[in-house]
Amino acid sequence: MGTGEIAKSGQWANRQKRRPSWRGRGRTVWALLWLVTVGVSGGLAGQAPRPLAIEYRVAFPAPHTHLFEVTMKVGRATGATLDLQLPVWTPGSYLVREYARHVQDFRASDGAGRPLRWEKIDKATWRVATQGSETVEVFYRVYANELATQTSHLDADHAYFNGASLFLYVPGAKSVPHRLKIEAPAGWRVTCPLGLEPDADGYFTAPDYDRLVDAPTMVGTHRLLSFTVGGKLHRVAIMGRFPVPEERFVKDLSKIVEVTSQIFGDLPYEHYTFLILLQPGIGGGTEHLNSNVSMGSPDALATVAGYRQFLGLESHEFFHTWNVKRLRPLALGPFDYQRENYTRSLWVAEGLTSYYDDLILHRAGLLSKGEYLGTLAGALAGHDQQPGRLMQSAESSSFDTWIKQYRPDENSINTAISYYTRGQILGLLFDLEIRARTKGERSLDDVMRRLYQE
Repeated sequence: MGTGEIAKSGQWANRQKRRPSWRGRGRTVWALLWLVTVGVSGGLAGQAPRPLAIEYRVAFPAPHTHLFEVTMKVGRATGATLDLQLPVWTPGSYLVREYARHVQDFRASDGAGRPLRWEKIDKATWRVATQGSETVEVFYRVYANELATQTSHLDADHAYFNGASLFLYVPGAKSVPHRLKIEAPAGWRVTCPLGLEPDADGYFTAPDYDRLVDAPTMVGTHRLLSFTVGGKLHRVAIMGRFPVPEERFVKDLSKIVEVTSQIFGDLPYEHYTFLILLQPGIGGGTEHLNSNVSMGSPDALATVAGYRQFLGLESHEFFHTWNVKRLRPLALGPFDYQRENYTRSLWVAEGLTSYYDDLILHRAGLLSKGEYLGTLAGALAGHDQQPGRLMQSAESSSFDTWIKQYRPDENSINTAISYYTRGQILGLLFDLEIRARTKGERSLDDVMRRLYQE
């Protein structure tokens, strides 16, 4: 529609407003009568339905069995049935993981403890017949014996959980507050990003389900360190053998926080938690709103190269506090937990973050100029030696992450390129180009800061 047509259409609408037909008036009268009738019968005259009250209790009375016991209570339920769903994936890791396969011993009851009928209607949905009860309580166990940032793990020494793998939700009610109580064994401490301590009743409260899932939690006899930057408390929870002096590690982390905050101009949280789990044969990290989870091998950290690599991982995940968790592709929140959430921009979300992780270490004095240039040379060489760089674009790599990034095979090197690698190199090229065109007055920092602010 052209500009002139829009103006004519608006004028026509104004004339109709000034001279409504009797037919239009009649319809209005009937509509008002209908509304009054509904109001009298309790629709408008009555109070709006109160939101659901949702809370969870997590216990592990026999941790050596790897079984979390979850009790979910839903109050103010209406309707003949109540659907409960478990995510099939977790934000920050773009792979359908089918968490429901680990759920067992499901049962449901009403507010008085009477059993309620239920059935599974698809792979990740349980439908409970409320039988007129406004309170529905379900109990289930979750088998957790995979120590990875995207899953949950429980044994005789500690508990770690990613909320997406543990907590059912009510479709259509993810926006209401969700309360969580953790019943830990005697002598075990709870470190949860939802709060420094639970409330007087023992609950942590998330403003919505997305935030509940975004709060990975560690329970056990782990060490808990702390430091302050910009007036904000930062906690460091360490589970496992950590071969680096703790004072040095805390000092290095504080430098990473200081340098990264200078790029964006703030620390957008009240407190931040680094969750670190160490065990042979594991690695990787996942970002969250005011925390991150990182895993590694103690033997690797004992080497100079391994420790620097781990600092790079921490730098990467902390940079995500802004890039992804607050500055993000539209597809990445609010989330659809039942299917893939597609975006062509992971090369920005992850790739530009990969460009900055070692750059921040260099700015913080944790990598020398020669060491930093060596990491760039390695990234360029690795990219150029992969034939798949000629087959897949940065956007295509981002879009196809659900079927390629986490499921490589022997032919992947020929047909695909990681959006981490391609995005890192694009970040370098953008930065160099901006600096060249502005004679060093501007850089990619200015782009990231402006995107974040706007």
